[in-house]
Amino acid sequence: MKDLSLHFFDVLENSAKAGASMVIFRLTWRGQWLSFAFLDNGPGFPPSIAANPADPFLTTRRERSVGLGLALLRQAAIATGGGLTARNRPSGGAHVRGRINVAHLDAQPLGRMDETIILAIAAWPSLNLLLRVGPQGKTRTILDTAAVKKEIGDLSINHPEIRRFVRETLRDGLREMQQWAEEQVSS
Repeated sequence: MKDLSLHFFDVLENSAKAGASMVIFRLTWRGQWLSFAFLDNGPGFPPSIAANPADPFLTTRRERSVGLGLALLRQAAIATGGGLTARNRPSGGAHVRGRINVAHLDAQPLGRMDETIILAIAAWPSLNLLLRVGPQGKTRTILDTAAVKKEIGDLSINHPEIRRFVRETLRDGLREMQQWAEEQVSS
């Protein structure tokens, strides 16, 4: 994967396919470091992979014997001097977190985070996504799909007008992070 946003999509996909109904996705930054965290309310990592969920040769997939998503994200983080941890939460669900030096020569570009989130909403409309973004210690919720669904009632979250609203909300909410990432890369 060439963009970090695609790695993040893969983590959201893992949560959705595992049966989570809610994912909290947090992106924070400080200096040159982008930190990310995913917390879901799914069943967590099964015992067969719980000891090392980012091992590409431990997977729950039946169609192939490798699971590269977390392994590739971990490698993208390690390549910049960062890292990734993935574990089960004591209260249930999975917790994936890590950090990436976005100014590092080997850092992958952030990519189109807004379009990635739109794609995730389209793919898993029943998944509630809470997206929190901001400088470390100053995050704010920029999207809560459960609140959007409550507000729109019987309309689909994938209705064109709702999708346009969500896209604009994401672009506005992610603008500060995009600018920060561009400044780090160019300095």
